[in-house]
Amino acid sequence: MNPFALVTGTSRGIGLEVARTLIARGWDVLGVARTPAPAGLGEGYGHAALDLADLEALEAWARATLPTRLAAVPRVALVNNAAALDPVGPATDLSLAALDAHLRINLTAPTWLAGFVVAHAGEGAPVRVINVSSGAATRPYPGWTAYCAGKAGLKMTGEVLAEESAAYGAARDLAVVTYAPHVVATAMQAQLRATDEARFPMRARFVALHEDGDLVDAAGRARSRTCAPRTACRRWSRRASTRAARRPRRSTRAGAPARARGGSCSGAAGPDARGPPATGRSRPCARAPASRGTRPARRGRRTSPA
Repeated sequence: MNPFALVTGTSRGIGLEVARTLIARGWDVLGVARTPAPAGLGEGYGHAALDLADLEALEAWARATLPTRLAAVPRVALVNNAAALDPVGPATDLSLAALDAHLRINLTAPTWLAGFVVAHAGEGAPVRVINVSSGAATRPYPGWTAYCAGKAGLKMTGEVLAEESAAYGAARDLAVVTYAPHVVATAMQAQLRATDEARFPMRARFVALHEDGDLVDAAGRARSRTCAPRTACRRWSRRASTRAARRPRRSTRAGAPARARGGSCSGAAGPDARGPPATGRSRPCARAPASRGTRPARRGRRTSPA
């Protein structure tokens, strides 16, 4: 039986390319998006047309669809890629309803899905949770109260989930990774360039990234990035949409009790990772508190939060 990946936001951009590449590598992929299934993904792709902001519909669908499938496959991955950008503007102007809807998509739904997938994966099946992130998870941007809050919150809930695997005695082969790719040419970037500068003061920066050709195609190869000071890392280059699928460089010996670790990285473990069957770790970046026994991650210079 093929390994199984649940990928959100597969209608376009990074999510679509992740789905396409995992299928090419022999994974069965179930995509979730508000729109109908994208064309051309073949028999390895299944689709659920869901709005992640509708939490009742999401939970009902997940409980009816996922447990049996998760329990039967040899390897499980969740790629939390779907995200909303609006509302954009100063916190003093935000609508409570808009803020709530945003955080449902960017924080509540992916956090709940991660716990649900880990809880229902088959015993002994390696589990990889990949939270697609942004520089907005660690740096404040004027006009992005909602987006920064969602990304920062998801980064932390991922780290907590990894720590809980050991703390609650439910040790398993689990890696939870917050993955921030390079500046990718997505619909969100186009939306930022079209935003009124009065609502988003950093608009000119995103216009310049586009005009200077600094955006990476979702299906292309990311730019090589120089490591930040004071980190034990190397230069590296990754495919923006798929190379989040690497095993962390360091893990405990095979056969040792599993001690899952979470982290915030510019590139780290992913759904296609391979390694010792009894342990899973991701490596936190220098700015994140290091989990016990882990090293600083490879960290790239952030050129944009999105």
